[in-house]
This record gives sequence, C-alpha cells and structure tokens, in this order.
Amino acid sequence: MLDSSRLIDPDTLENENARLAEALARYKENIFKMADSLDFDWLYIAKSADDRLCLVSWDTRRGGTEVIYETLALFKGTDGSIFSKVVSDTTDEGDNSTMHYDTVYTVRDGDKTFYLAQGFGQGSTALPWQEVRVLALKGSDLVEPAFFPDRKSTVFVEFDTHQFGEEDRIPTIKVREGGRRILVPVATEEEGFGGKYRQLVWSGSTYVAAP
Repeated sequence: MLDSSRLIDPDTLENENARLAEALARYKENIFKMADSLDFDWLYIAKSADDRLCLVSWDTRRGGTEVIYETLALFKGTDGSIFSKVVSDTTDEGDNSTMHYDTVYTVRDGDKTFYLAQGFGQGSTALPWQEVRVLALKGSDLVEPAFFPDRKSTVFVEFDTHQFGEEDRIPTIKVREGGRRILVPVATEEEGFGGKYRQLVWSGSTYVAAP
C-alpha cells in the first residue's frame, strides 16, 4: 500500500504509515517471535539479546533522495507485558527516526542494563548517515539516557560519497567489548575519511572520550 500510495496518491502516505504502525503494535507478540532481518521488503527487525527490546523500522516512502524511515520500538515491561513506542529523531525533534536500525547491542554493568541501537540512513543518495542510540527500559517506559558526551543519547556520523574513490568503503561505527567501547569514524572538513576514529569508553555511568 505504501508503494501504491506513493505512485497514485502521495497525500495518503501519512495515513498508510499510521496503519502500518498500528498493525505492528497490534501483532507485537508475533513480531517478537520473528527472527532479525536486515531487509524484509524494506522492513528491518532488530532484537536485543535479552529478548526485551525489538526495533522495527521501515521506509515511509515520504522522502525523495533523503529516505525518511520510521521506527517502532516494542519492549517488555517488568511484568512481561509488551508495549510500543515510536522512536523520534533527537536532532530536530521530528516525528521520524530517519534511521533504520539493524542491530541492538545489550550492555550490562552490574545491575544496570541498557541498549545500543545501531542505525543507518541517508540524507541524500550521496550523504550516508550512521547513528548509535542509547535506549533503556524504565518500568513500562522506554527512555533515552544521555550517556554520550555533551549530554546526548546519540552519536551521529555523516559522510559525502563524492569524497570517496570507487574502491573506497565508507567506514562504520564499531561497537566493541559488549558495548563498553565504541569507535566512531571521524569525518574530515569535506566529509571524507582520513583514517581517524574517536574512541568512547564506558566509565560505569557515561561514555567518555579516550585516547
């Protein structure tokens, strides 16, 4: 329906996306039983190792060269009940995540558990985006702790493919040591890549920059 609406009547796309979100929320128990998928006809499913969080992302077809994704989080409360919540874009307080999330890392430290969601998107065909987002469960709610520097809950990277050769690969954010160390590729002023990574290390309460 999203494909048909985009071609026939783009004004109905908002309603069709709302219907899809409602369907996913209605069948949330079934979604939790499904295997992860990097691309199931433009539907992305990523679950945490402890089976308490599942992110479902899809292309809303509302974008042009910038792809606008939407992400619905399905998560389990303390009593095992499954709740749903839309993941919003923290950069401009938009309604959409602008990312599809491929992997959810479960980070445990003592009695603390949180999640790192690794996402990808594109500002245009030449501007690939990357993000790692912190998520945590608090009772029957999903929250975004500001664990990254500058009191942020996300780490964002953008490159310009015009700065890369045909054989060059765009570097990705690397999550290491069960989420306790994150390597973030550093873009040059021209949004190319000079081979440098910024390292963020879990301190027990936040991520701090390390040499």
